[in-house]
Amino acid sequence: MTAARARHANVICQVVTTIDRAGVKRYHGLNFMGSTLVEAVVDASGSNAPLFVTLDAYDADGQLVERVTQPQQGGPQLLIVYDSENSNPLENSNILSITETPGIEHGAIDLPADGQVTPRTTTFTYEPVTNGVLSVTQPGGAVTLTTYEYQESSASIEEMRDYLATFGIDPATLDKVPTRLFDHDVNGDGITTYARPLPVAVREPGFLDETGARAAVTTQIQYDGFGKPTKILRAGHQTLHNYAPLNNPYEAQLPPSQVPAPSGPPRDSSSSGGPLASTTEITDYSSASFQGRPR
Repeated sequence: MTAARARHANVICQVVTTIDRAGVKRYHGLNFMGSTLVEAVVDASGSNAPLFVTLDAYDADGQLVERVTQPQQGGPQLLIVYDSENSNPLENSNILSITETPGIEHGAIDLPADGQVTPRTTTFTYEPVTNGVLSVTQPGGAVTLTTYEYQESSASIEEMRDYLATFGIDPATLDKVPTRLFDHDVNGDGITTYARPLPVAVREPGFLDETGARAAVTTQIQYDGFGKPTKILRAGHQTLHNYAPLNNPYEAQLPPSQVPAPSGPPRDSSSSGGPLASTTEITDYSSASFQGRPR
C-alpha cells in the first residue's frame, strides 16, 4: 500500500502552462495532490529549449524527498530523510537529515582535481513532548542545541514523564533527551523547578574570538505564567516584552484537573496574559559577548 501510494505520488496527472508578460513560459507537471513534479522554464524566443528545469520526488505521505535542479546539466541534488519508521504519528514526519550534493557544472571552478563532489548533510534531533527541535548538526560539525525548561532539573523531568503518561505517551521517550543540564538555571530566571516544554536557551556556533577559537553564542529566553516570552538575552542584547492584562474571569475558576499542565509560574490575568503591550530593547556594547565579533 505504501509503495503504491509513493508511485502514484510521482506520476504526472496534469500539466499547467503559464506565460508571464515577458513571454516566458513555465510548464508545471503536477501529481494527483497538486504538487509539482516537473517545472520547466522556457524563454520567449520561441526555441522551446528549457532554460531551467527542476525535478521533485515525493514519498507516500506527499512529502518532498528529492529535488534535482538542472538535471540535464548535472545540477545539484537535495535529499530529505524523514523519521517515517517512527510509530508515533507526531514524529514520523520529522526531518532527520538533509543532504545537498553540488552539481557537476554548478560551481565547477571549486571542484577537486578528481571532479568528485562531497555531499553536505545536516542532521536534526527532536524532543518528545512538543516535538521541538533539540539539535541541528551542520555539515562541518557545528551544532546548534536547544534546551527546554523541563531539562533544568531532574524533578521537572519526572513531572514531565507523568505528564506524557496522562496523554498515553510512553514516558521512556524522554530518555533520549540530554540530561547534562539538570539542576542548572539555563535561562537565568533563577528557577529550575518549572516543567514546561518551552525552549529556554539556544546555543549556536558563534564568532571567532581573539585567539581564533569559535566561542558559542547562547540565546536565553524567560517566560511568564502564560508561557509568553518576557525577556530574550543574546550577546549583550536584551528584548523585554510587557503584556496587557488578560482579565479573564474564568481563569481562577478552572479546577486543575481540567487543565493538565506542567508546573510553571502562577498566572495572574489581572496583570498579564493579554496581548503584547510594549517591547523594550537594551544593548550593552561593553559586554564580553561582543568581543571577537567582526568589525
